[in-house]
Amino acid sequence: MTISIAAHSQAPVDPQCASSPCKKSFLVPVIRIAALETSMHFGMLAIWPEAFDITDTGKNAMQFRSSWSSFPEYRHAANIFASDGDWWHFNLITHGLFGSEAYLAARSWRHKPVIAFVYAVIASFAWEYVVEAWYQHPSAIDLFWTPMGGAMLGEIRFQALRASRRIASPGWRTVVGIILDPLGELERMIMGCDLCLCDLVCSKF
Repeated sequence: MTISIAAHSQAPVDPQCASSPCKKSFLVPVIRIAALETSMHFGMLAIWPEAFDITDTGKNAMQFRSSWSSFPEYRHAANIFASDGDWWHFNLITHGLFGSEAYLAARSWRHKPVIAFVYAVIASFAWEYVVEAWYQHPSAIDLFWTPMGGAMLGEIRFQALRASRRIASPGWRTVVGIILDPLGELERMIMGCDLCLCDLVCSKF
């Protein structure tokens, strides 16, 4: 009788809490961001070999010093996203996506939104001042929009990713997960864990 009462008094367990959630990680998001920026760097070298000439070490060194000794590039323009001389739609889309990837990298490994935003800020700074600074001046609008736009888009992607975990079909659940967070799905497959959905578990380290 006592056992029966105790069993009925227990709160029902959320099925999502019974899964194998990934543990919080500071390193995995850093590795993802570093790999992404490395890929972006090689992509620039392949697409724009003249503008991003890795062999011109003298010119690159001068540009790097200039990048760190003066203010970021900002030109008065009708469209603020074109204030660095690049196409406005290029800045709007590519830097928004890049920022969202950095933000989502942290969110999907159990970091709160404010910490994920910090990851996006650091990723943007690293790109502008460590990678791209060797070839061109850091961009004020890129430094601003990458974390800001990235946080907005990244949180939308994260919430959609969480919602997709409730899709009944494993096949469709995987497909939607890959569309929303391809790098994250690869990470979770390698680590043998899944996105944390149980609030009682996710709030812990």
